[in-house]
Amino acid sequence: MRIALTGGGTGGHIYPALAVAGALRAIDPGIIITYVGTSGGLEADLVGGRGIDFRAVSSRGIMGKSPGAAVAGAASAARGVFEAVSLLRRIRPAAVLGTGGYVSGPVVLAAAILGIPRAIQEQNAIPGFTNRVLGVVANRVFAAFDGTSGFPASKVVVTGNPVREEILRAQRGDSARSLGLDPGARTLLIFGGSRGAKSIVSAGVRLISRGLGEGTQIIFVTGTEYRDFAARSLKSAGIYPGRAGNTILIPYMHDIEAALACSDLVLCRAGGMAVAEVAARGLAAILVPSPNVANNHQEYNARAFARSGAAVVVREGPDFEDRILDEVTSLWNDKRRLDSMKAAARAAGRPRAAVEIAKGLLAISR
Repeated sequence: MRIALTGGGTGGHIYPALAVAGALRAIDPGIIITYVGTSGGLEADLVGGRGIDFRAVSSRGIMGKSPGAAVAGAASAARGVFEAVSLLRRIRPAAVLGTGGYVSGPVVLAAAILGIPRAIQEQNAIPGFTNRVLGVVANRVFAAFDGTSGFPASKVVVTGNPVREEILRAQRGDSARSLGLDPGARTLLIFGGSRGAKSIVSAGVRLISRGLGEGTQIIFVTGTEYRDFAARSLKSAGIYPGRAGNTILIPYMHDIEAALACSDLVLCRAGGMAVAEVAARGLAAILVPSPNVANNHQEYNARAFARSGAAVVVREGPDFEDRILDEVTSLWNDKRRLDSMKAAARAAGRPRAAVEIAKGLLAISR
């Protein structure tokens, strides 16, 4: 049996597909996985080396583009549909799963044209444009949150977001030692996505400059765009992370599972996958929704997680850095509250989401 997976553009669309791929292989090692992406997308790099058959089709973004770029994007997507129809006819998958990003549009539409069973997975509480369109032709919609809107209710199955097995398996001791940290010390993880978020990086610099007291550690993942800014800012405050012993400065972590495994509190954006991974590891969180995403979906993700008691939401705006300092300090000095939030996160996590989606996909396969 062959299953086709598609999704791209950002890790938030690619890693869910890879998690489902792992679950499918665990259920049946004989299943052949084909990943359909774009040749120039992040998926081409992340899927390589995982023993997955990778194929490329044309597709470009449409929403939020200038009129000229939108027209070019629409033409590319149309070409991608024809290419995907040809590809799916050749490889004959039993089912197709789209996890979002503009490349999933042509591939899932091609599956609908050919009558191949198809499903989509939505990581956020408010779906993006591509998945809203695909929800009309999909046989199943695997949703991350209760109350996800924008899809026919009869198609929706709430599974949570699929988290990679590496996230679940990572051990605190081994992970801390691999990063040169003390497994027994309380640890704060700060990250803002692959490119980073300047507001979070600036707040992180102030936190490190101020310090969290003895016996604490900080993993500061700045994003590639803000690494130099963070390093200069810390240096001007007389702090050299490489020599500090309790602070690590990293532009990007391919093995984020190690950082999550040895952390107690996370300061991060509220993307669907970030929230899912934090919950799966049972970590307390301070979530900063990005104001620059479609439909303000990170705000809804953050609210859903905060309702469980596992997170505090701090929105960007006046006195943002002061509010972050206050929240982190308050939690750091209140172990009982921190432990309560971690327990709430464990209760809210859906570590078997990938398995549930894999089984659901096999159930609709031909």
